[in-house]
Amino acid sequence: MKYRTPREFVMREYADVLTMRRLRKKREEKLGRPIPKSKITDNSEPWMEKPNSVADCLWINEQVTKLTERYATKS
Repeated sequence: MKYRTPREFVMREYADVLTMRRLRKKREEKLGRPIPKSKITDNSEPWMEKPNSVADCLWINEQVTKLTERYATKS
């Protein structure tokens, strides 16, 4: 049996999209100009340009693990 998204969920999601469009239009009318779309840029840099071996991937994994341990919340 193939999974299908419940109809109520799809209806609610579409209603939310329409609400956001309506709010955006009201905001634009109030400001008198169109609201620019947000421009989120990716400022991350790769660990290694092109890892060529398993050793390279393991090195990246070690670096990520170190940073995770360093910045993870202590419980």
